[in-house]
Amino acid sequence: MLISIALFVATVVAMEGVAYLMHKYLMHGPLWFLHKSHHVRDKGRFELNDVFGIFFAIPSIILIWLGTHGEPLLLPVGLGMTAYGAIYFGFH
Repeated sequence: MLISIALFVATVVAMEGVAYLMHKYLMHGPLWFLHKSHHVRDKGRFELNDVFGIFFAIPSIILIWLGTHGEPLLLPVGLGMTAYGAIYFGFH
């Protein structure tokens, strides 16, 4: 149980670094065509940048599934990624 908690917390913390690197090198690089909608204000409720939420959810979903199907240490990692996403959504 302590290992799972440690993995969860470490994943939430590590995701800040992952998010920073993804933003700097991918979103402001080759994926700018999706991300630029975030920097331009329009009157729509959604922006093309919102697609990143789906992209980033996929690894979490896969890790949670694997964690419940024979690889239990992947569960807290997937949950940590999901928790980071929820925290990011709440503050951003």
